[in-house]
Amino acid sequence: MGHYKSNLRDIEFNLFEVLGRDKVYGSGPFAEMDAETAKSILAELARLSENELAESFADADRNPPVFDPETNTAPVPETFKKSYKAFMDSEYWRLGLPEEIGGTTAP
Repeated sequence: MGHYKSNLRDIEFNLFEVLGRDKVYGSGPFAEMDAETAKSILAELARLSENELAESFADADRNPPVFDPETNTAPVPETFKKSYKAFMDSEYWRLGLPEEIGGTTAP
């Protein structure tokens, strides 16, 4: 577990109270989304970021990928690979992609 702490209240304040993004839910391309679902997604992403993903943040800072021009690679730490797998397994990478290519419409 890393030191990262998500400021979920600040994110929700900006999205819903400042930008009014909740007003687009329930219509048009966002017909299947509502404010409570969006808040649940944000909370789960915060949990994922603070737990499964957080370990790689500090590790990547201390051991950044370095491009090797001879092999055309930039090896990443094992913690990053683990975090990337957790993010991909969560399916949250689909947010905002068109449904036609397997995405989930979300503003």
